[in-house]
Amino acid sequence: MHHHSCSRLSYFCAPASDRRPDAGATNSSEFKGVPVMRVVLISICLLATTGLAQTSTPLLLRRPTVSKTQIVFNYGGDLWIAARDGGDARRLTAGMGNETDPLFSPDGTMIAFTGDYDGNKDVYVVPSAGGAPKRLTYHPGADEVV
Repeated sequence: MHHHSCSRLSYFCAPASDRRPDAGATNSSEFKGVPVMRVVLISICLLATTGLAQTSTPLLLRRPTVSKTQIVFNYGGDLWIAARDGGDARRLTAGMGNETDPLFSPDGTMIAFTGDYDGNKDVYVVPSAGGAPKRLTYHPGADEVV
């Protein structure tokens, strides 16, 4: 069965001059409208992959901020900190939502970030040495660190 569906897909993707009816086909009129079916199949594939690309969030190192001695970055929706010259990173936040857009304070002791915990983005700070984040904004609209 799997081989049969692969041959159908190959048929739809093959140039019109290369299309051959399956062995069970009795006449070529069964394949009328194939270009339309081909366009529909390609459109469905494109829409599915485009939607996937837009909805999935990669868990990669994102938006780093750098102080004189440390780097803070977003990974997997949490903030991580590491020495600027290398070494192991340690997690700064582990909230129930996403923490993004980290930014060091001028003296490097605090990190401001955007936290999205309840469907509304607000600004928080956390000590660069670690500790509990403190919420700074309580507006009904989105507040973000820029």
